[in-house]
Amino acid sequence: WGKPLTVEGSLAETLGQKNPYRYRGYSYDRETGLYYLGSRYYNPEIGRFINADDSDILDGRNNHILENNLFAYCLNNPIIYHDPKGKFAQFTLEGANGVYVATTAAAGGASFWNPAGWVLLGIAVTGTVILTSVAIYNSNKIKHARIAQITSKNMSKTVREILKDKKGSIKNAKPPKGSPGWDSIMDLTLSEIIRRAQQGEPGFNYFKKLLTDSRFNK
Repeated sequence: WGKPLTVEGSLAETLGQKNPYRYRGYSYDRETGLYYLGSRYYNPEIGRFINADDSDILDGRNNHILENNLFAYCLNNPIIYHDPKGKFAQFTLEGANGVYVATTAAAGGASFWNPAGWVLLGIAVTGTVILTSVAIYNSNKIKHARIAQITSKNMSKTVREILKDKKGSIKNAKPPKGSPGWDSIMDLTLSEIIRRAQQGEPGFNYFKKLLTDSRFNK
């Protein structure tokens, strides 16, 4: 769910690439292939969060076989559940007559809902259409899957730890003006680097790209 599939149309290389809000409105990071839900990162390649949820959510009732899996996404059923903030799964819609779901496919030219010709799934619930993108295909999907896997393993590592597996030449690159220096970010985790990059803090997008670039791997 949310795995990049395709992007096409007249705005595919402009708006289609720059728009970070894709599957279910989550913020998508092209370099890592991960979605940011506000509290955790979701990997669409494996359909799991890459870091565990807070154990405080466990109630011990065991009402669902997956409720004790702190890495599970939407209890493995994103059709009827959604997770807006990465904290817990919620019913997409509940009503007096139950939940009614139908799917429709919409593809083609630019429009308000489909600015870059994205292929979308419309989930119609008692007459209300909830559009969720099937997401964006990347011709280099194998490469990006590998990057996402490597990045997932490094999310909790500090920059200092990550650099141990990188070539020394990575530090020869000069950060753009206004960026923090290497020394000031050594104890930050990759997760924190990515979070600050998404918030637009100067220089952090540069460091994010360097630290996730497989060309610098030993």
